[in-house]
Amino acid sequence: MEIANVLFRLFLAALCGAVIGSDRVVKGRPAGIKTHALVALGACVAMITGEFIVVQYGSSQDVARLAAQVISGIGFLGAGTIMVTGQQQVLGLTTAAGLWFAGTLGISVGGGYYEIVAGAMLVWVFIFFALARLDTSLSKRNLEFKIYLSITNGRSVMDAIVELDRYNFIMTKREPLNKEETLWILYGTLTKSQEESDLQSIFDGIDGLEVVEILFD
Repeated sequence: MEIANVLFRLFLAALCGAVIGSDRVVKGRPAGIKTHALVALGACVAMITGEFIVVQYGSSQDVARLAAQVISGIGFLGAGTIMVTGQQQVLGLTTAAGLWFAGTLGISVGGGYYEIVAGAMLVWVFIFFALARLDTSLSKRNLEFKIYLSITNGRSVMDAIVELDRYNFIMTKREPLNKEETLWILYGTLTKSQEESDLQSIFDGIDGLEVVEILFD
């Protein structure tokens, strides 16, 4: 295998992983661009190495042996992104699935199966853009939310309420979690015209108001 072909496969695998990870970054989820790119790149390296082993030691070797270990190994990495909150909600499943997908995509790139890679990426685009909108429209019916908010640097809970009101989020209740009133739960409701991502980014860059967790019911 020529070095140019090897480098092309490595860069293509990393690029595909980065594209997959970009969706997680936009939505503020763990395991972003670098993580997905490295998973895809590592899987590609395993597949290419398997091919070199076959060339060097003969056809009796299994070209997919290293790649098979990648599939199971990514499961441990994906498990680290899944957590169960205090409200018994499971978070991180999509990120874990994305890591696994990035790994399998890297294997396809490493094997030179570019038709599979192109088709898989097209289906990924369909899932994350077309089906995501359908998922949102079906699940969002007066969606209730809870914001766990850390308030420091002289800020008060009213500052948070003002920000929410400025973006027309409907607040229904608020309660402190400690005597110092530095931790609060804010309860509210999303209207059909509002997105979950809008709520998640509302306090970005505001000093003293830090979102610890957002839960949706």
